[in-house]
Amino acid sequence: MGQYKANQEMATEKNHECYVLGCKAYDANEYHKAITLFKESLEYWPEDPQAWMALGNCYGEIKRYKNAENSYRQALIYLDDQKKKTYYLIWGIVCSTKADIPKQLGVINS
Repeated sequence: MGQYKANQEMATEKNHECYVLGCKAYDANEYHKAITLFKESLEYWPEDPQAWMALGNCYGEIKRYKNAENSYRQALIYLDDQKKKTYYLIWGIVCSTKADIPKQLGVINS
């Protein structure tokens, strides 16, 4: 039990470390580097909705919309209902950047 907790704490720290570095890369418009870091973050905690959302944002910035959509869908799995509304809105905005208005409205209304 103690070893599991130690491993869990280390994974949480590594997840956070990679996430913070990914955010810095994103802010510097280094989207491919940020993608790598957010993916690494998710290796340590695959149920991290913020990392999934950040990964989706990176994909949106490089116009890989299907990857963005898949990342946002993963984020939704791990969110409570209130937070899901915000994520639906962001997902809708990404859809609108590729002129997919019918899909945007369907996502927001679901």
